[in-house]
Amino acid sequence: MAKSTCVYINHEYIAHIKMCKIALQNLVRNCLMTVFIYCNPLCIGNH
Repeated sequence: MAKSTCVYINHEYIAHIKMCKIALQNLVRNCLMTVFIYCNPLCIGNH
């Protein structure tokens, strides 16, 4: 399921990855659901 969500518009994907990295580094608890989806290690591993 996460795989299909990952394969999306390239530039939105990259933007979410950046947000994800920032959220992880700052340990933000209010991370958006979309960020969590794109933040999936399986997704990142596939790209």
